[in-house]
Amino acid sequence: MFYILSKLNPIALKLGDLEIRWYAICILTGALCTYLLARYYFKKGGYDPNIADDIIVIALPAGIIGARIWWCICDSGSPWRNGDFWGFITEFANGGLAIQGGVILGAAAGIGVVLTKYKNVNIFYAMDAVIPNILIAQAIGRWGNFFNQEVYGACVDYEALNFLPNFVQEQMRGDILNGVNIGEWNIYSASIECLTTQAAQPLFLYESLLNILGLVIVSIVIRKFWTKGRKNGDLSALYLVWYGVVRFLLEPLRNQEFIMNAWGHMPVSQITSILFIIGGILFMVALRAIPIIKNKTKHD
Repeated sequence: MFYILSKLNPIALKLGDLEIRWYAICILTGALCTYLLARYYFKKGGYDPNIADDIIVIALPAGIIGARIWWCICDSGSPWRNGDFWGFITEFANGGLAIQGGVILGAAAGIGVVLTKYKNVNIFYAMDAVIPNILIAQAIGRWGNFFNQEVYGACVDYEALNFLPNFVQEQMRGDILNGVNIGEWNIYSASIECLTTQAAQPLFLYESLLNILGLVIVSIVIRKFWTKGRKNGDLSALYLVWYGVVRFLLEPLRNQEFIMNAWGHMPVSQITSILFIIGGILFMVALRAIPIIKNKTKHD
């Protein structure tokens, strides 16, 4: 059996001063998969698949900006929270993205593209062609956290994670020996705050798998088999509910270092998750109630 006996460098490629991180590769790969699925569903619905091209050009950078803004607002250790406004830009390379903020601004930007440029396209169908597929982007993006050795949970005995592939278990091995951090990639801010005899629970992996499961259920199974009574927009609503539940349940299990806590005692991501869940449910209700109200008003 092949074993990886050392930790993986978070830097995939270095050319002079240019560093390409695995994190960026994972984010872009996830975005590409979402884009390709969106093209497929636009074509399947009888629309021009190139609509997805215009959406991704605007939504991807908007999502990255939204993720950065959300982190700067919500994390107590962000530049904004420490009086450095321009740190939003100048300290970008030091990390700090919050996915939920990226979803909010990225989705809003994509919806804006459709509403302004493709007025003949059913906006709710367009949302369902794209938004549920964000789950695959989030699933792949979480592997960027794997390379960075972040978004992990409690420390457990190394052998407790023997059910995982060796390369995952080894990457999650602790870096604290005799009270000293001996992380192999400390220069790149990648290390696990557990003893060397321990490993951290890989929450990134658990969330990644749950996101893949959500993609299969919401974007594939429900899309195919829920044909009677389903409204355009329902899949987007179910995305909000699914992802909201996943983040709400996993967030408290994170290492404290990676929990955004600028709003009080409850983690910001949990509060946002609750809003996602409520928003998704209300959206599904509105999709059914508004046509009834309009029809009633029309006949009164």
